[in-house]
Amino acid sequence: MVALVLVLIIALGMIAPLLRRLPVDAETEQASEDITIYRQQLSEIDRDLARGTLLPEEAERARTEISRRILTADGTRRGPTGTAPRAASIAIAAVTAVVLFGGTAALYMVLGQPGRADLPFENRLSDAEETRATLPAQASLEADTPAFTAPADAPANYAALQQSLREAAEANPTSIENWQILALFNYRLGDYAGAVSALQQIIAVKGETAETDDRLALIEAMVSAANGRISAEARDLIADTLARDPAAPGAVFYQGLVDADVGRPDLTFAAWRDYIENSPQSSMFTTQMHDQLTLIAELAGIRYTPPALLNATAEQIMAMSPAEQRVAIQNMVDQLGQRLADTGGSAGEWAQMVRALRTLGEHQRAALIVAEARTTFAADPEALALVEEAGTAPVTPLP
Repeated sequence: MVALVLVLIIALGMIAPLLRRLPVDAETEQASEDITIYRQQLSEIDRDLARGTLLPEEAERARTEISRRILTADGTRRGPTGTAPRAASIAIAAVTAVVLFGGTAALYMVLGQPGRADLPFENRLSDAEETRATLPAQASLEADTPAFTAPADAPANYAALQQSLREAAEANPTSIENWQILALFNYRLGDYAGAVSALQQIIAVKGETAETDDRLALIEAMVSAANGRISAEARDLIADTLARDPAAPGAVFYQGLVDADVGRPDLTFAAWRDYIENSPQSSMFTTQMHDQLTLIAELAGIRYTPPALLNATAEQIMAMSPAEQRVAIQNMVDQLGQRLADTGGSAGEWAQMVRALRTLGEHQRAALIVAEARTTFAADPEALALVEEAGTAPVTPLP
């Protein structure tokens, strides 16, 4: 209704001048009277010439002068040069009205939602919370996802390898390393549901000693297995992870995804902006937050340009406090881990990852990467030796 009123005001402003009749002023009326008098004078000249009281030369001069006065008066009577005929003005006014109202209606039918009822902000908030509370189960989302098919570059005997790893893990269910190898194999193969199952076993074995990275790995696998959607179980695991470790960038990132998915991009924007502005060190999760923050801001109705992320140098890390060093190294590990998962990486990057994990005290994860390197670099003894050395060389663990 507001839009229609605005269109009506604009239409009236454009059409009114076209339909307005120009006022007849005194000068115009006087010009019309003068023309009548001049025409009478021309008639008198003809009569005087016929009676012989006026010579032909005098009559011609008089006609010329009176004709000049008629032309001048007629120009004054007709008004300003370029005044359109009234019929043309009416036609233009009609076309203008049709274009304004018809065009507005056509745009609304394309861009708007004519059949949708009003949705006050309070209703939107309650609907968002209802959506959050009624997210579908993980099993339901996985059932709606296309069945797993091995990629073209999968090993020819991938099924046998997968079965062997699964049997090894089930034969010794308390061996976290076996479940980690199975989870990593399934995830890289694209069998995300299989990765979810293995990662759940890891957390079950670790219990309360499960780390934030364990939970984040499970969350990532659950979201991937659900084809990018977030289930009720993933929602609860994200909330639990954030409660346990509020400073973990992964927990902040995934909680923001939940808020955005249920219709609360304002909550996502507030959390991500606060994290980016106060923890600008680049990492896998902060980079994703940074890259999506402008769009999230637009969805929240805000114009915002996030600050640039920082990549700490080795010298800067050494100058940090132990707590800051841990955050910086963890960020580096996140980024490097993502790159290795995407592209494989060089032996030097694998060695760097192993050293960083051992510095953080994550010796089991470092050993798992060394074990995987023995398969990846089996045909390159020098590369494998580099990674093996990183797994045994002395490091100074952070407190």
